Amino acid sequence: NVPTVMVKYFNSSSWSSVNIHYNGGNGWTTSPGIAMSNEGNGWWGRTIDVVSNQYEFVFNNNAGTWDNNLNRDYISRVSLGNTIYVSNRVVGIGPLYSGSAPVNVTIRYYRPDWSVVNIHYYNGSNWTTSPGIRMTNEGNGWWIFTIRVVNGNNYQFVFNNNSGTWDNNNGQNYRSLITFTNVVVGGY
Repeated sequence: NVPTVMVKYFNSSSWSSVNIHYNGGNGWTTSPGIAMSNEGNGWWGRTIDVVSNQYEFVFNNNAGTWDNNLNRDYISRVSLGNTIYVSNRVVGIGPLYSGSAPVNVTIRYYRPDWSVVNIHYYNGSNWTTSPGIRMTNEGNGWWIFTIRVVNGNNYQFVFNNNSGTWDNNNGQNYRSLITFTNVVVGGY
């Protein structure tokens, strides 16, 4: 049996269909990818086959419009069998929480070209002092830090190299509609 991962994608635009085009570890699907199922309220879902703990994917409306994470693709680095949620350029790994109950969120950031990474975040109540808090180097370009979110519907974060270069998601900050226990950002 080939391992699978459920991918759920939120798209607030007027797409009438969504395809997922992905590389599950053994090559990309044929473009434009595989149709996702409409789950309502802007969410689309599809189970994909993966053979690796690190895989990448993009989305399109089957009519030439793509969401490829600003040409960086979406990258996930999780154990197989999880549910992956993508909303507003943030990849979250379930289970998910909503509401205002405080929760720890582990953020993994892929940035192989930086020797230092800080995370500067708003936890739903306050921003950290700029330039933020040093993330831990996990190796192979990955950085990790756990934040305490006090309002799951209103937190956001950005990254910097501690020398004045920032990744703020093209001026929009990284943010999520809901709180995940794990978040993966492919910043490179």
